[in-house]
Amino acid sequence: MKTGEHTAVHQYLSAVEREASALPAERRQELLADLAEHIEVTLAERGDQGDAAIREVLRELGDPRTIAATALGEAGVTAPPSAPAPPTLAQRANIEPWIAPLVLALATPVGLVFDMGLLASVLRIGGIVLLWLTPRFTKVQKAVTTALTAAVILVLNLIMVFADPGGLMPWRVVHGVQTVVPLALSVWLWTASRRRA
Repeated sequence: MKTGEHTAVHQYLSAVEREASALPAERRQELLADLAEHIEVTLAERGDQGDAAIREVLRELGDPRTIAATALGEAGVTAPPSAPAPPTLAQRANIEPWIAPLVLALATPVGLVFDMGLLASVLRIGGIVLLWLTPRFTKVQKAVTTALTAAVILVLNLIMVFADPGGLMPWRVVHGVQTVVPLALSVWLWTASRRRA
């Protein structure tokens, strides 16, 4: 079997050819021929043409981009600019910065008005997801808001259910805190997003 026919070798040489596309065609073909010959000679010297041996030789040769960059440099050719990275999900979503704070601020009041804790939970989760998809907020702002929202909701509910079975802490206080804290976080996020705009 010729090494050029091996899938890994073919992919490797194709990658070098693609990365070295700015080289003149003759020099590029010479580079590919040299690499193919090096691979064949090295495998023949080792007496092994198996997949593992081929992968090892390719690993030793190095990254195709590095080989192409070296060849381009030696030929005095400037490499074309690399393609920009594809946009992230947050960049593609392009969510307005006011949506997440509004959803978070309204979650508890809407749940109370309609007497539906599940609706409030869905709104909170949706608000957090929207928050993380909004590029204007920093990771710190997102993490702080997520942690405090979860803590206020979970901790107070757990206290009411397990630590305060006698009901010494009225539900109105719990709901008040669960409304005020997300509202304060929403105001903080909105203010921060306006400053960054």
